[in-house]
Amino acid sequence: MAKSSIKLYKSFLLGAAALLLGTASAQGAQWRPLCPEEVSCVNPQIFINSNSLGRSELLAPALAPLVRTDSAWLQYSDQFEPDPLQLRPRGVFRLHPPQTALEILLPLKDSPPATPDPDLGSSDLEEVFDPPNIQPTYLNVSDFNAMEAEDGSTLVFGLYGMLRLSPEGGLIDALNWSGRSVLGLNNAAFTGPPIRVQDSLFVGIRGPAQQFIYHSEDDGLTWQEEVASNRLGDDRYNLLANPEGTGLWAIISEFFDRPAELRESLDLGATWNRVDNGSFPAHTVRVVHDPGDPQVAYALSAQGLYRSQDRGVSWHLTALQEPVHGLVFVPQKAPLPPLLVAGTDTGVKISPEPFGTWEALSNGLLAIPHTVVYTDGLLIGVSAAGYFVCPQADCFGESQAVPAEEARGEVTVTEFFNVDLGHYFMTASPEDVAIIEAGGAGPGWERTGHTFKAWSNLGSDVGVYLCRFYGSVSPGPNSHFFTASPQECGFLLDLQAQTPPTVPRWNFEGDAFMAIPAQGKGDAQHCPEAFVPVYRAYNNGFARGEESNHRFVTDRTLLTPLLDQGWVDEGIAFCVPPQSQ
Repeated sequence: MAKSSIKLYKSFLLGAAALLLGTASAQGAQWRPLCPEEVSCVNPQIFINSNSLGRSELLAPALAPLVRTDSAWLQYSDQFEPDPLQLRPRGVFRLHPPQTALEILLPLKDSPPATPDPDLGSSDLEEVFDPPNIQPTYLNVSDFNAMEAEDGSTLVFGLYGMLRLSPEGGLIDALNWSGRSVLGLNNAAFTGPPIRVQDSLFVGIRGPAQQFIYHSEDDGLTWQEEVASNRLGDDRYNLLANPEGTGLWAIISEFFDRPAELRESLDLGATWNRVDNGSFPAHTVRVVHDPGDPQVAYALSAQGLYRSQDRGVSWHLTALQEPVHGLVFVPQKAPLPPLLVAGTDTGVKISPEPFGTWEALSNGLLAIPHTVVYTDGLLIGVSAAGYFVCPQADCFGESQAVPAEEARGEVTVTEFFNVDLGHYFMTASPEDVAIIEAGGAGPGWERTGHTFKAWSNLGSDVGVYLCRFYGSVSPGPNSHFFTASPQECGFLLDLQAQTPPTVPRWNFEGDAFMAIPAQGKGDAQHCPEAFVPVYRAYNNGFARGEESNHRFVTDRTLLTPLLDQGWVDEGIAFCVPPQSQ
């Protein structure tokens, strides 16, 4: 039954991408990269300043974008620091479903509060922002620390303060919501996420000796404190509404080797009573209610996906038995029930029935932990590689293998030239190099001697991933293309989906390696300080009636003979780390 339901939903199953050199991939829809141009969305994890050492290993992969009624807010960075090489979140960009229209929200430093809270003096504001979880120059937002208020504003919480942002992203005011000083928050931790139960908002702080639950009856303007009877924790999505929306549920974590528990409070978080019968799974990062049945709930755990059909009392492991970081319900046409889509340790999986067959929905993703978000027809995947969108939830296929941890980091990109085709090719893959030099890619390939340093997939905490495309031997083009531009990559993916395989087209092969996006346009184009530009030239094959080909070099003088032959200078394609001598 599970198989037949899946087949009703999709027209065909997609095979895994063919990543061998010179082999066109027989695939259809895949995940598209989702990030504004010229910035980075890698490692979109939000640091919640909690002074805590008890974080769950599942928490970081489970962090998801904030979904509002009009948009989803996703993290980005536009700062590239070469020494040490790192990024800090700078702000958020908005995704407007059901289309993938992007809009960057300015960092908060460009929109200072017009009407600061009259009850906060300068020293109080210093307490709100120093030491910072949320600074005026940074905007850190996820569904773990932010929520939409009834008036359309966004409330962004940290241990030391709360920001109220306008729907456009401007700073309205800052609030020391707990009323505690920085000293009073020593050894404290943020208990999230903030949630709404009827007309009340709830969020928590785990103190050194007590657990506090704060509630607001005026949309976050003022807060009242309750001392809770149980320590909830700060290491996962501890808080959620109960199935009827009349009280709170909370995950009691495995502190001091105690068993995990699910508890409920009906008195604003003061007292908590156990819900489960002892079967609640350990290392659960989040509990998700079934939108169609208040008796059914799911626990996302390190062991897999569990389901309860008796309002959280008893829990049973489903057929999905690997770490699960996110779960959403994708509607189908009536009378079919929603499909379950889960973010797992190796990508995204989909099933019409949790105890049935789960199929890989990971075509275009790396084989690393993911969470998922569904909003108004758009399925969003989140991982350390950034944000990706599968608009029709039909990205069937396996994820791309990643380098072993010891093989990640800087890599050498080697250039080849084919004397018979007149084509250039570059690769950061030692396997590709071995295949070419063994003749496996056909005759005529020779090293040009030009190389440069970049990063392997997952080899850096900065930058972007280069999409790699190949045509075909027939109908062509018998050539490769690489781009660090999410917009260009998405355009070619859309074109691939619309073009029959009997017509020349570019076919997505996977992520090639990592680099830094070029900044600016036209003559103002440049690389961030200390990074090295990689220039791209195009053989103008379409206009000349030849198969298209591109060359990528760090030494621009290498392009001069090609430009004299009619090639087109396309400027800086991307940037790479400082090149060792």
